[in-house]
Amino acid sequence: MFPIAWVVVEGENYDSWSWFLGLLFDDLGIDHGYGWTLISDQQKGLEYAIKQRVPAAEHRNCARHVYVDLKKKHNGHVLKSCFWRIIRCIVESEFKRALNELAAILAGI
Repeated sequence: MFPIAWVVVEGENYDSWSWFLGLLFDDLGIDHGYGWTLISDQQKGLEYAIKQRVPAAEHRNCARHVYVDLKKKHNGHVLKSCFWRIIRCIVESEFKRALNELAAILAGI
């Protein structure tokens, strides 16, 4: 993971994101986003700007940001360990087993 562009704007909002993504996608030659997956944090206006600029691209939230939101409601070492084990799974059966474990942990909280 490495930065490919940055910009200074008046604020993180839809207009700023739309402008920035328009320039970035034009420079990279990305039209509709087919074959692209974008991973980002949960900034205001970003999800909508991505959907408008590259509707065919997959957009997902960064795992660290998802965990931070989960941790606000449910804290604990067991939960943390289980969450990151899910993220690191590369085999579907391991993923499903870890996901069931997380569901059980959350049901017990």
